[in-house]
Parts: sequence; C-alpha cells; structure tokens
Amino acid sequence: MFTPLLLSLVMISGPSEPVIVVDERPTIQIILADYDLGRPEDVRRLERKIRWAADRVCIGGSGLAMYLESRPCLEGAVADANSQLTIMLAQHRSGTLVAGSIAVTAHSH
Repeated sequence: MFTPLLLSLVMISGPSEPVIVVDERPTIQIILADYDLGRPEDVRRLERKIRWAADRVCIGGSGLAMYLESRPCLEGAVADANSQLTIMLAQHRSGTLVAGSIAVTAHSH
C-alpha cells in the first residue's frame, strides 16, 4: 500500500517538486538554492511557493467543501513552513546559513 501511494503522489506532483511521504504525511521539500534570502522579492516568491506547496499536500480535490475541509491542514502547513523560513532568514542575516530547505508537510485535519 505504501509504495503505490508514494508513486501516485510523485506522479501527480510532476518532476520539479515531488511530493514525498514523511511519517505518513505528504511533504514537499523546497530547496533554498534558488532564492536569495537577502532580496525581499525572493522572500515573497518563497512565501508564495510555501503556499503553493501547502495547497499541493493538503487539498485532495476541488470545490469549496474540499477547500474548507482542508483549511486546518493548510493553516498548519503554512505556519510550520513560515516558522522554518523565519529561522532561515535569521541564519542568513547572521551569516550562518550555508544551505537549506523548507519542508512543507500536511497536518492532520
């Protein structure tokens, strides 16, 4: 069961940002190499990418009912990823950030 689920998630997500399963929760890893955290426009672009990734791991269909049902997952995934981003920004400002990524993970409904 695990392998078909994982494979179906990877095929749906496409090659650029695969959805992986961590502790049975869908996750998208955003690599920070494509972003200059010293540029506000790149930080905004990263925040949009976090929201996009949360949509991918949390919303399993379309329509208002599906969106409303997935809202707690979306809020949790975005909040967690934004916390990671805050840490990364602080490390970048202090010069201690070498490389990194942000994990956007589905939260239980």
